[in-house]
Amino acid sequence: MHKQGDRLAKEINEFCSMNNIPAKLMNAGSMMHLIFGGEVVESSRDIDRSYYKLEKEFYLHLLGHNVIVPGIHLAFISYAHTPEVIDDVITAFKNTFEDLRNDGYL
Repeated sequence: MHKQGDRLAKEINEFCSMNNIPAKLMNAGSMMHLIFGGEVVESSRDIDRSYYKLEKEFYLHLLGHNVIVPGIHLAFISYAHTPEVIDDVITAFKNTFEDLRNDGYL
């Protein structure tokens, strides 16, 4: 599980970095949270609230790609999430970022 969480975070973070997307998927093994903003986040005080609308749109668009993240925006991977499912989630995240760019949010 932790390996899949690390793989998901690594691929999303590389995609965001290569595409100048102000987001980082922070994870502790199978637990993760997508943070928007360009700064390093070490505590909740470091979160840039000016990205709230973008964050909201991200999760709404992500639903359109069949990925549901709870309202607290903290996601978990379980043993039910096979490597193929994680591949689908990675694709959904990337497509969602592209949708946001096409819709003028990025």
